[in-house]
Amino acid sequence: MTNQDERQQLLETIARVAKEKETSVLSREQFSAATGISLNRIYQLFDGWRDACEQAGISANIRNLPLDDDTLFEDMRHVFIERGEICTRTKFAKLSKYSVDTLKKRFGAWPNILAAFRAWLVERNVEFPHLDSLPTGIPTATVPKGTGAPTPTTRTTYLVPAQPGRGPTYGAFLNFRGLQHAPINEQGVVFLFGMVCHELGFVVELVRTGFPDCEAKRCIDRHLDTWERVRIEFEFKAANAKVHPMSGCDLIVCWENDWADCPVEVIELKTAIRHLDASAGL
Repeated sequence: MTNQDERQQLLETIARVAKEKETSVLSREQFSAATGISLNRIYQLFDGWRDACEQAGISANIRNLPLDDDTLFEDMRHVFIERGEICTRTKFAKLSKYSVDTLKKRFGAWPNILAAFRAWLVERNVEFPHLDSLPTGIPTATVPKGTGAPTPTTRTTYLVPAQPGRGPTYGAFLNFRGLQHAPINEQGVVFLFGMVCHELGFVVELVRTGFPDCEAKRCIDRHLDTWERVRIEFEFKAANAKVHPMSGCDLIVCWENDWADCPVEVIELKTAIRHLDASAGL
């Protein structure tokens, strides 16, 4: 299949998903959840998600599009009523017209989002059949009973400079499934990729110590069960791969992408896992 044929097939698929969801504004997350098609492939064939949607005859729901709280919560109310319950964050992400990341950036974790939604319903006096199922307040830090200490409004972190012989060091708290800390080296990247590779559309054929580190196949269309061979190089930071000839690999998987003009595709796991359910697989 030529790139032109694949472009046309993707445009038809985007239009079909939008029609099935009865929307003219389709998010990247909705498309990926409905088709299993790698978003990275779209970025290879089009000038971004907006370009692909415009060519398919619909509007792109870009994550940083300014949206007011009323619009977001009206959509949330519609989803919950249609669903008949307060569903999980993962299910909501598949049904909502807008990215859950927008809500997360404004209100924090899913329980906080639900509490903010409840407050909006009460303030606007909006009828909602599942009001009693929503949390009544934003979770706060608790104080042990009997201490009389006030609830802290800020958290102070004391940092101890790293010293030789004090044991291992750790990345920032990630709390993603079975991985508590963010990777700080290439081995951590390999482990994290192994946790999420299937959701990102990959099956691994082999992992080795030589360049490139991994051979895999990536699904480019789950409906047609179509796959492509991908040679992967793992790095903590993408620019570390500059020591290798890029003609020998198709993709860099890293924790942090610091190579703006990289000649091959880069998947930055720090960004990719934001769209995945942290509780899945537990």
